[in-house]
Amino acid sequence: MCARRMRVAIVVVVLLGVAAVGMLGLSRALVVVKVAGESMHPALHTADVCLIRQGDRIHEGDVVLYVGPGHREAVLHRVVGRAPDGWVTRGDANPVADFDHLPASAIRGRLIAVAPVGALLERWRLRSGGATLHNQSQTARQ
Repeated sequence: MCARRMRVAIVVVVLLGVAAVGMLGLSRALVVVKVAGESMHPALHTADVCLIRQGDRIHEGDVVLYVGPGHREAVLHRVVGRAPDGWVTRGDANPVADFDHLPASAIRGRLIAVAPVGALLERWRLRSGGATLHNQSQTARQ
């Protein structure tokens, strides 16, 4: 039980640190984003909080935040290669690379830290027998 509390405390401290950096704007080169979707599972889960550093050099294996051709919202995917017309990316859970190659101008930054909020929520949901707010409210009505 003590180890569990320690893990929770560490996650809370990391989350507060990430939030503080994002809210205080200590560096214009840092961006805080929340994961939506499962394309980067198991590395990233929905609701994980990510710290992105702008202006870093990009290498194969890095997870980058980008707004690609035809996208309205930013995407977090892993760089899996280099092509003559840009970077090749792929979500870890996707079987094939993304169709569009990314020019350097499309990349907003590189992932440098993750607060695994979504992963913790998923573990809690699985351990609690899949309880959700909907299931709880149905039970309360009976």
